[in-house]
Amino acid sequence: MNMNLMLIIIIFYISHLLMIITIPTVFSIDNYNSSVICSPAKGNSNYNRSVNAILYVLVDYAPKQSGFWSVSWGPDPADWAYGLALCYGHEIVTPEMCTTCLTNAAMSVTTNSCNNSREAIIWLDNCLLKYSDKPFFGQIDTDHKFYSFDDDYSTLSWSNDTDANTTIRLLNEQVVEATTDQTGNLYVFNNYPLTNGTVDVVVQCTRDLSTDGCRVCLKDIIDDLRSSDTLKSGGKLFSGSCYVNYHICNVC
Repeated sequence: MNMNLMLIIIIFYISHLLMIITIPTVFSIDNYNSSVICSPAKGNSNYNRSVNAILYVLVDYAPKQSGFWSVSWGPDPADWAYGLALCYGHEIVTPEMCTTCLTNAAMSVTTNSCNNSREAIIWLDNCLLKYSDKPFFGQIDTDHKFYSFDDDYSTLSWSNDTDANTTIRLLNEQVVEATTDQTGNLYVFNNYPLTNGTVDVVVQCTRDLSTDGCRVCLKDIIDDLRSSDTLKSGGKLFSGSCYVNYHICNVC
């Protein structure tokens, strides 16, 4: 999109900032498979207005752009804010689900968890929302991570369970597919047969990354999985730039 047009759109949104404040809180974050990381540094009123402006744009635009958008804006360099939004798997998360998730995420970081923080990242079940006072587009963020495994999932052994090793191999194959796909979505969802059932695998990166950056980010998460003593039969693994989701089903 033309940058001048984007600035005009943002200025229009700034004139309607109160709208983001009046969006009803329709969730309790404790009910979500979620995590939040906030910077202890606090922003001034000008920077906070910049954050509200970019969050409004992200909530509005990402659901319309196959689940991803990035934007930066500020009244002056000292109060410039950068942000991106990603909804997980546009084939799984509908635009309506994406809007709901990002609305909840924006409400959380501006009114609850990270109020006035200069940097924040929040993972909810269907989306990632991130903002900072530093330019980060195109940079691989594996410093911020959140891994979630359901207690009800069974535990697989690397030494005597071929499904565990097969799942890792399939995840690595998805990385290749996601980073060579001509659509540029940096996303793959597939289902595969296993010895004792099937496995659903999803890999995805924020689309500000290059294909090489996406590959590095996903490999980092998968390496973390493989370095553990055992493998849970399902999990969601998030970083600041990419996402892995897998679920082994033995009765499917």
